[in-house]
Amino acid sequence: MDNERALKVEMSRALDEVLPPAPWLEAAVQADLRRRRDKGKSQPRQAMWRPRGAMELAAGALIIVLATAVGAAFLGLRYHNPLSTPADALSISAYQTIVGEDVNRVDSSLDQSSCVTLQSVCPAPGTPVLNALYRWSDDLSLSTPPARFAVIDVQVRYHVKTAIDDLNAVFASYRARNQTAFDNSGAEFQRQLGWLDAVSRSVIYSKQESANAHIATIQAQKQTLAACTECVSLASTSQTDCTLALMQSAICEGDVAFAKSAIQDVLAAVVRYAAPDSMAAQDALLQRDLAVADSGVMRMAGAQLTGDQASFAEGHLQFEQFWSAVNADIASILGG
Repeated sequence: MDNERALKVEMSRALDEVLPPAPWLEAAVQADLRRRRDKGKSQPRQAMWRPRGAMELAAGALIIVLATAVGAAFLGLRYHNPLSTPADALSISAYQTIVGEDVNRVDSSLDQSSCVTLQSVCPAPGTPVLNALYRWSDDLSLSTPPARFAVIDVQVRYHVKTAIDDLNAVFASYRARNQTAFDNSGAEFQRQLGWLDAVSRSVIYSKQESANAHIATIQAQKQTLAACTECVSLASTSQTDCTLALMQSAICEGDVAFAKSAIQDVLAAVVRYAAPDSMAAQDALLQRDLAVADSGVMRMAGAQLTGDQASFAEGHLQFEQFWSAVNADIASILGG
C-alpha cells in the first residue's frame, strides 16, 4: 500500500509544472484586522463586558483544571526531543526542493477572483487549491526531514492540515449561505496561506550562519517580540483583553492575529538564518518553544471561529507557558 501511494505521488509530481508563486492577500487581511481591532477599541469598554454568572464561574473552574493539565504537559512538550535523524533522512537541498515544489503548487492553484463572496462561484474553483494542499501533506508524510528542519517540518504539517480544515469550512459556510462563517473561515484560511508561504520560503532559502551572525539574528528577533504588545497582553493574566467572556470580541481577535504574526516572523527568521552546529541544541529548543507558542495562538484562533471556550482556554494557557519559555531561550542564547 505504501509503495503504491508513493508511486502515485511520484507520478503526479512528474506531470506537474512548477509555476512561480502567486501574490498573497496577507496585506489585505492584516489591514482588515487592524480596522476591526481599532473599531473594537473605539467602543465603550463596558459595552464589551458580559454579565457575570454561573457560566463564568464554571469557566473559572475550567481554567484551573486546564492549568494543571497544561502544566503537567509542559515538560513533555518542551523537552521531548524529535530531532533524531534516521539514516534515510533527506539531504537539506532535497528537502528544500520538495518544500519549494509544494508551496509553488499551492500558490499557482489559487484563484483570487473566485470563492470570495457568497455570490461568487464556489467551491468548484477551490478544488485545485485543496488538491495542492493534500499533495503537500502527502509529500511531507512520505519524507523524513534533515535535522535542521525536524522541528519546522512538524509545524508545517500542522499548518497544512489546518489550512485544509479552514478551506473545507469556507466551502461548508458557502453551501449554508452563512456570511459570517464564510468571512471568518476565509480570513483564517488566508492567514494559514500567509504562514505557509513565509515559513516555507525561509526553509527554501535557509543558510547556516556563524555564531556571531546568529546571535545578531536572535537579538533582532528579541526586539520583534518585545514590540508585540498583543503578545504581552495575551501572556499576562492581569492585562489580557482575551478573557473567555471577550474571546470573540474584535480586540481579542486582533490580539490573537497579531501575536500569531509575530511568532510566525520570529520562527521564520530562526529557520532561515540557521544556527551553527555549536548552537544547534539551543536553537532546537527555541524552535520547539516557538512552535508550541504558535500552536497555542492557532488553537485560540480556531476556537474564536466556533465559540469553543474550552479549546480557547487551553490554547491561551499553552501560549502563556511557552511565551515565557521562548523569552528564556532567547536570553540563554544571548548569554543574559
